Amino acid sequence: MVEKILFELQNHDVALVADGGTPLVSDPGFKVVRAARQLGFKVSPIPGASAALAALSVAGLPTNNFMFLGFWNKKYEITPGVTTIIYESPVRTQKTLAEIKLRYPDAQVVIARELTKVHEYVGPDDGVYKGEVTILVRLAAE
Repeated sequence: MVEKILFELQNHDVALVADGGTPLVSDPGFKVVRAARQLGFKVSPIPGASAALAALSVAGLPTNNFMFLGFWNKKYEITPGVTTIIYESPVRTQKTLAEIKLRYPDAQVVIARELTKVHEYVGPDDGVYKGEVTILVRLAAE
């Protein structure tokens, strides 16, 4: 797709739009931006929905120091004193939450699911893992 988009840029203005949150956050779209910038094209953001920031704003956890990890990787470490934001698929959410609880039993965990949609949920783990899931984790500062 990168080549196709760069071809279109030769003759047109191009917008990258998504129906599921902000494009290029935790997806490979950065490759398009990198290639376009290398060829001298101007790339401008248009702010839009971001599950990570939307979840952070309503989770009730500190917002002054946060880290976005994207999709969970078991090699990740949660940093004390930092609100950590993780995306997860509904299929893997239960396993990821179990691993986080095992490694960090005293962590505050907030689940944000289907933000800005009819079945929006923000709160403790309720055992329902459908749709877009954002997990926020906070360890007390050491």
